[in-house]
Amino acid sequence: MGKTRRWLCVALALVPMMAQAGPGPFGLSVGETTLEEARTELSGKTSLQSKGINKWSNGPMIASAGTGLGLDGLQEALFIFDQDNTLTSVVLSLHKNRYNDLRQMLANQYPMVGEQAPFVGNKVATFREDGVTIEANAPHMSFTMTLSYHSEDFSRQYQLGMEQQRQEKAQRESSQL
Repeated sequence: MGKTRRWLCVALALVPMMAQAGPGPFGLSVGETTLEEARTELSGKTSLQSKGINKWSNGPMIASAGTGLGLDGLQEALFIFDQDNTLTSVVLSLHKNRYNDLRQMLANQYPMVGEQAPFVGNKVATFREDGVTIEANAPHMSFTMTLSYHSEDFSRQYQLGMEQQRQEKAQRESSQL
């Protein structure tokens, strides 16, 4: 076999690995898909609405009522982008009766890093792959669950923002005493 032919065989063998998308729903990859790519992929399936700028990522958000995306029980899908218009987070709202099914589907695709599943109470399963945290969260006293995909950057910004809000609240309350 000539050098050119061997190189071509190696290159063709790598194509499926390069084509593999990172974690994310509906064929979108968190940390890779751009806003324009997401609009192109989703607009043929569902109606999209602009939801302004996300306070954690400082990037645009688009949402769908879920119709046409092919996920039973989907009530809303929120797609959050960063300042560079790269998908950084997806939050899906679904009927809570889907928790066990979705948890199993996710467990078949991603490594589980934590789970809280009491007989009565909040149920949370956390998965992580390629810098993306995937969390199925079914609060006990709710009819709705969330399935979220967050990049490391988004998670960090969210945690920093929440901590800042807690500190500001504590200062406001302290000043009242």
